[in-house]
Order: sequence, then structure tokens, then C-alpha cells
Amino acid sequence: MKSKFLIILLILFSSCISNKLVYTNYESKKNSYFNISIEKNNIFQYSSRQGLISLKSKGNWVKNNDTLILNSFELYKKNYIKLLKQKTIDSNINKVKIIDNIGNAVNKRIVYFNNNFETEYKTNNFGFVKFEEKIKTIHVLTYSNVFKIKLKKNGDFYDLTFKVVPDNMFYSYFKNKKYMIKKNKLIDLETNRIYKTKNSSKN
Repeated sequence: MKSKFLIILLILFSSCISNKLVYTNYESKKNSYFNISIEKNNIFQYSSRQGLISLKSKGNWVKNNDTLILNSFELYKKNYIKLLKQKTIDSNINKVKIIDNIGNAVNKRIVYFNNNFETEYKTNNFGFVKFEEKIKTIHVLTYSNVFKIKLKKNGDFYDLTFKVVPDNMFYSYFKNKKYMIKKNKLIDLETNRIYKTKNSSKN
């Protein structure tokens, strides 16, 4: 009876060890270099080098049983547009402001109104552009995309603020990115790439 109890304890103990998350650097050197740094304050840092391309990310991690889940900070999100403010105003001039992902005004950003792509409007040094007709559609041009903005139709003239974040070739953005934790290793559940701690990578 005692031996059975010890066997059960050993099984439970080995299971806990295999699912243990080590606060250190996990790296993969197969073909290219990838690194995930797991910190005690539930912060992760990610970096990779593939040829001439280097990427980085940072955010929060959570552990769910034997699964590590990564979510990047919004700073690393890229190639999107978001309507932050739409206020109906008593005026015959629309005011449109464009900011970046940390709240700074974006100047010289090209805006098209009402599907007229022959007439360009550019934001000034304060991120503003004005338009003296009723707005039906808005398109914003970035380095890699033309974003169409949908407005809630509740007025004729607006005070608008948009966050516009173009593509960034130096950032990676993770949303619920999952890795299996197994014996001091992380296994990417999408690519099956294996990340090892520096001590285990020497073996």
C-alpha cells in the first residue's frame, strides 16, 4: 500500500516538473534565431532574426496548466485603423485628426473624402485636416494600405479622431499565441518550433 502511495506521489511530482515554467530565456536556433524571455512579473520579451530581418515584441504572459499564452502590448499591433472619437458638431466644416499608436499627431497623412481619389487632403503638423462637405466615406492612405473608415451616421458634420498605425517590419504582434510547456522547453503549437532554455540547449 505504501509503495503505491509513493508511486502516485512520484507521478504527480514528475508531472509538476514537466509543466514548470522557468523564468529565463528560451531560444531556438534552428535555421534562424528566436528568443522568448519569460519574466516573473508576467512580462515576456520576444526577438527573432531571420536573415536581415529582426523582429521584436513585448507583452503579458499567462500560464494555463501546461500552456503558455502570450499577448503583446498594443504598441506592437500594426497595420490597422481605429475610430477613437466621432462627435456631431454644429458647423459646416468637418474636423479630422489622425494620431499614431502612442497618441502623437501624424502630419502629412493623405486622406480622401467621398470616394474622390483625385483630390488629396493632407493632415497638418497637428494631425488635423478639414473638409467642407458632408462626409459619406473616408479613406486614409498609409505606406502599405488604404483604410476605409466606417462612420456611425448620426449627423452631417463631425469632429473625428482616428488612430492610424501602418505596417511595421520590426514588430511582431501576438494575440493568444500558445506554447506547450514541456521539460524546460516551449513548443510553438502553430509551427512546432521548439524553444529550449540555455542550459538544456547545450545538451
